[in-house]
Amino acid sequence: MASASASGAAAGARGALREIARAMVTGDDTGVARACEGVDHALLLALAAEHRMVGVAGVVLDRVGAGVLPATSWAQWQAARRDAAASALVAAGELSQLFAMFAAAGVPAIAYKGPALALEAYGDLGLRPCVDLDVVVAPSHFTLARAALLSGGYASRLGMGLVQEAVVFAGQGHAEYALPSAGLPFVELHWRFAAQRLPWSPKVEDVIARARRVGIAGHDVPIPCDEDQLLLLAWHGTRHAWAQLEWLVALGVFLARPIDAAAVLRRAERHGGARALLVGVSAAAAVLRVALPDAFAVAAARDARVAQAVRAMVAPWLASADATPRASVVERQLLERRRDVLRYHAARLLLPTKREWSLVRLPAVLTPCYVPIRLARLALRGPAREDDE
Repeated sequence: MASASASGAAAGARGALREIARAMVTGDDTGVARACEGVDHALLLALAAEHRMVGVAGVVLDRVGAGVLPATSWAQWQAARRDAAASALVAAGELSQLFAMFAAAGVPAIAYKGPALALEAYGDLGLRPCVDLDVVVAPSHFTLARAALLSGGYASRLGMGLVQEAVVFAGQGHAEYALPSAGLPFVELHWRFAAQRLPWSPKVEDVIARARRVGIAGHDVPIPCDEDQLLLLAWHGTRHAWAQLEWLVALGVFLARPIDAAAVLRRAERHGGARALLVGVSAAAAVLRVALPDAFAVAAARDARVAQAVRAMVAPWLASADATPRASVVERQLLERRRDVLRYHAARLLLPTKREWSLVRLPAVLTPCYVPIRLARLALRGPAREDDE
């Protein structure tokens, strides 16, 4: 009985947070108060924090009115909002300094997700807390960007040199850096928008050429244009099986704007990522009740795997189920071209990850040995546990 009660409470909290998410995207608050009735409000707040929705949900609750929550719960929610906003604003300040450094070093770069997305999607830097800052540069500019970070006081987060990073992070398409100051997000410096095993990475120079600029703490920060933003968000969320509700909300915001859906779909098709895109936008439509542009709706209806993947991913938001599919399973199911499937398996097999580095830290001259170390580790654990970064 206790288990059934706990399951019902969890389902009620998910239903309330889903209605709040819908209101944030559509502007229709009429169902929020009713969805929050009888909900375990402590559980709702915990769920919002888990899905990085404290600030976003707070905006909707402000519109609906303080009476939607008991006074004690309202005070707890406001305190959590202040903490989340403070953390997000610290991250925004660090992002601004990063782009000042890159501009001084002559490094073209673009902000991906993080505070810049908060500003572009919600108009408020404080609404999207983050544990890291994603900055993307062209592969040809990576060494220069890395040097700018090191000159600015950053260091490799894992204590790696350039050669070690080139081997261990080759598969992930980014390296990690951090300032010694406590409480600041670490930086992921990307030279790809997706891991090497996946084809879903447009040319960085092209995304930068189409970028818009936003002002953050006194500095211009390039961000993807709306069409690129929608595509990148859909690919990222789908690759991670939409484990965070806020990702869907951000995608829904861009999906509700006037966009050239046919152009976005063509861009996705060039990278073998049309199905991953369609799963993302269809998931947003199912959970948030936003309308799909005709180009997306027609293409999604033609591919049975899209509906199948969406049902699996959004089940926790439409029913009482808790499970979501593993990201590695999602990736394999969504690859469209034979060459991408072959590339995927070769990369999973041969490209080292941080896990190999955590097992043994080799000097730079021995870094090629991480390939046989990975092969040995995979052979020992078996293919069924292929769940790396």
